Amino acid sequence: LAISWMILQVVGDAARALTLTTAVLGSLTLFPLYLLTHRLYGSTAATLTALLFIVNPLIWLESSKAYSDVGGLFFLVTALALGYNTLIHHREHLTMPAPWPRLWLRPLYWGSVVFGMMFGVRLAYLPFICTWGWLVYALCRLRNDRLPLMTALNGTVFGVGLWLVPFLLKVGLPDLVLAAKMNTAGTVYQYGHTLVTSQDYLGRAV
Repeated sequence: LAISWMILQVVGDAARALTLTTAVLGSLTLFPLYLLTHRLYGSTAATLTALLFIVNPLIWLESSKAYSDVGGLFFLVTALALGYNTLIHHREHLTMPAPWPRLWLRPLYWGSVVFGMMFGVRLAYLPFICTWGWLVYALCRLRNDRLPLMTALNGTVFGVGLWLVPFLLKVGLPDLVLAAKMNTAGTVYQYGHTLVTSQDYLGRAV
């Protein structure tokens, strides 16, 4: 919303501002995606992934409309890139003097903030909390303490608060609950791509 507001001051049209925001976030997704893939599989795989992302027609389609899919993807990939960066660098901080825990967990904290902000953009990505939880669990096992867990919780709560508190102050809790119910009902019963609205299992599998 902050990005949309800034673009709105330039273009003067709310619909165009939202569309341009999606396009900007879709473009920026390329950078954390490359970083994450590079950390996981190397430069060749990262370059190929970036090229496939650039030419993906679905990304172009979603980025040209005021949808939340690509915006949520940007926050998700950025959070995972920061979290995995913490995971692979944990050994480098074993021999560092205090306050190494704070320095080591800084990417995890900001990744958690971004992860919490993601829910304000794309709540349908909530199942990815399992992926984030596994990463935090792995960090806790590596260090044999709860510091990564507390860091992730603090960051996630702060990230959620960045959008939830202003939203509650703006519309109030009853309207927020009503909007959530309407969106859930629409997703399950009207918009398609669920077991209720689309029972062509073979076509969906293909």
